[in-house]
Amino acid sequence: MKCKFCNEQININEHFCNKCGMPISGNKSNSSFAVVPENNNRKFFCSFLIVLFLFAMCFVTYITLKSFKDDSMNINNDYIYFGDLFDDFFYDDNGIDSSKDEEFLSSLIYINEKIVNNSLYFFIENKNDVNIYGDIDIEFYDKDGKLLSKEPLNISEISSGGEIFVECYKYPSNFSSYKPILNIKELKEELNFESIEVNDFDDGIEIIADIKNVSNEKVYKIELGIIFYKDDEIVSLDYDIIYDINPNKMITYKFSYPADIYSLSNIEFDNYEIVLFSVE
Repeated sequence: MKCKFCNEQININEHFCNKCGMPISGNKSNSSFAVVPENNNRKFFCSFLIVLFLFAMCFVTYITLKSFKDDSMNINNDYIYFGDLFDDFFYDDNGIDSSKDEEFLSSLIYINEKIVNNSLYFFIENKNDVNIYGDIDIEFYDKDGKLLSKEPLNISEISSGGEIFVECYKYPSNFSSYKPILNIKELKEELNFESIEVNDFDDGIEIIADIKNVSNEKVYKIELGIIFYKDDEIVSLDYDIIYDINPNKMITYKFSYPADIYSLSNIEFDNYEIVLFSVE
């Protein structure tokens, strides 16, 4: 007989064609031919089950990841609350958020120095969009870059966009340059400037400031300063702290006219400005 696939003459007792290798389906007595398609079906069915299992695993993984992503969108960006046990890690007792980037906050603090009436003052401006709190040290160097001293500045909270001035009481007279070392944090508490109303006038002897608490809550501390000018140049500075102003009550504070710290002679001025630093 001949092979149906390649037309090669083959022996009827052969199971496969010697030329093309195809099975000889005409041999009805060969019971093994029925096994070939059965084995192929089993392999196909097993492969199908494996593919189906892998697809199911991929689908479950996708749903799980999508659910996690959706949930994460609802997390507060300020901090993740894990209960009272972990609150101290994110916030200290003063309500300061320690998780903020202090380096970024410090980069938006601008410091300039000015010697006024034989005293050294630093003007500190907060250009962050949040209130800040922290510590500032000033390193003083001579003309050769040698460190002369390191002095702390006693700063209060500074509001967003606010500016304060601080006197540096101790510094080397021969310093050539300085470097501020900042440790700045975001202050989560509000500075209630709207609680205080200041009306001032010059009575010819002193600058009178009437300070009123216009809120319904007690104000425990305010810091304020005064800047005296002559021909638009700063000629003197002064500041003080006032405590405990009850709701809807007013107190009167008096700033003395500026005087030279050595000769005690009067310093001429033609204008002044009262600055409110902080309200607590």
